[in-house]
Amino acid sequence: FPEGTELVHAEARELSSVIPLDERTYVVLMSHNYLRDLEYLRQLHNSAVPYVGALGPSERLDRLYADLASEGVVFDDAMKRRIRGPAGLDIGAEGPVEIAWSIMSEVLAVRTGASGEPVSVVKRRDRD
Repeated sequence: FPEGTELVHAEARELSSVIPLDERTYVVLMSHNYLRDLEYLRQLHNSAVPYVGALGPSERLDRLYADLASEGVVFDDAMKRRIRGPAGLDIGAEGPVEIAWSIMSEVLAVRTGASGEPVSVVKRRDRD
């Protein structure tokens, strides 16, 4: 991790008091406890966080959205675009190390505004 990067473990209810939920904060969400993840996502609602990577199947994220919506916490399209689930780029990752690379690649693409497409495809399109 580059200098100045910090890993913070915080309970959901204290999240916004422990870390700034601003445009420089990137989140990967999976506590292996559904109710805890529900609360984390509730705390991230309407934050300025540019990336939330949700680990696990997309159906789990859909269920989180539905449960929050039933409480009146609705994520607009702009916020849903910032939440990526399942997290990571499709690079055929297997195992924790490769999945971590996949997620960090997606975070980098979001941070730099890149597409996450292969460089050869982007360069070819630029030439055409």
